[in-house]
Amino acid sequence: MQQIRAWFSKSIPSAQRYLTRAWQETQRFLRTVPWSRVRPGWYVLLGLLLYSVFATIQWQSATAQLTQSRAKLAVFEKAAAFENAKLIFPILSATVPQNVDNLPNAPRPYRRGVSQGMVFTGVDAGVRVTYGMPVQAVADGKIKLLVSNFKELTTAEFLKLLEKVKDGASLDDLNVLRGRQVHLLHSNGMVTRYGHLSKIAENLTYASIVKRGDIIGYVGNSGTLDGTRGNQNNARLLLEVWLENESKFLGAGLTPVDVRQAINKVFKAR
Repeated sequence: MQQIRAWFSKSIPSAQRYLTRAWQETQRFLRTVPWSRVRPGWYVLLGLLLYSVFATIQWQSATAQLTQSRAKLAVFEKAAAFENAKLIFPILSATVPQNVDNLPNAPRPYRRGVSQGMVFTGVDAGVRVTYGMPVQAVADGKIKLLVSNFKELTTAEFLKLLEKVKDGASLDDLNVLRGRQVHLLHSNGMVTRYGHLSKIAENLTYASIVKRGDIIGYVGNSGTLDGTRGNQNNARLLLEVWLENESKFLGAGLTPVDVRQAINKVFKAR
């Protein structure tokens, strides 16, 4: 507080001196103008000039306000479109995972980060998740990314990767850890990512159009330690819901309670 007062005590007198000097210079200039020689038409021109400056400032202000209003409206419309989407869960009869470790924003200490999506595994989401189960699109969309030729790391390579990411994972590292995956772009700007797939639906190619409920792949464990070992243990599906040009995932920065509320706003029950 003392620092703020000191700043004001220095700044206010300085500003007053500046304004006083500016007013003195303006008065000095006005005294030098030969007013007796100024023609009436010049007043008209001066008035028009001042009016044009004022009108330009007003127009720029109105334009800025309109642009800001449109941007706010676009954000509101996107948010409304997202909340009204009523997405379905990617596995038939699944619900929100119960284990907080399987929710978005759950800590991932092994890579000093957090989970960016829901993990459906075991019986945690109200249905037994098994290797090879169909995975369905949560909403109408278009294929944005298709990693069907994913090459599983060897166990040694995977363990080396885990050592590498213990202080933080890059985007490339996260892609490897996500395994075989599909990304869908939706009309409201949302992107959904489906990871750890064992296989991708054969009819899909880049830019394919899919409808809500269409089968896009099958549950697996690619991108995990069991995947490197070639077994079918710990089958899982990772579903990430991304917003704002894929800069923010659903649930980012929220507590588990708030994450559940956010998910329930946009996903339909069973």
